[in-house]
Amino acid sequence: MNADSFSWPRDPESLRALIRQAIDQADPIGLLAIGCPDDEYDPEIERVLAYVTAYDDPIALGDRIHQTFIEMFDERIAGSPEVYQRIARQILEGREAPDGLPEATD
Repeated sequence: MNADSFSWPRDPESLRALIRQAIDQADPIGLLAIGCPDDEYDPEIERVLAYVTAYDDPIALGDRIHQTFIEMFDERIAGSPEVYQRIARQILEGREAPDGLPEATD
């Protein structure tokens, strides 16, 4: 992927929704699965929003998102980098999808 072939949503709310959907679907810490509020990942989403448009590579973006979760929780709780690379792929694929984010595939 390169920056010339994809564009990010101009509206920050659309981009925030794209990030939220990818993170919530993955629920990387398992907080939503145990009944935590829907806004539980808001601080992490805001951090990702601040840097996401600088990335076009899902591995690099996934590593950066993983680092964010390590900073906010810790390495043990954040878990596997692969989860965050899946989140990154969904975000990068979703920026061009007409109806937002495609469904997760494992």
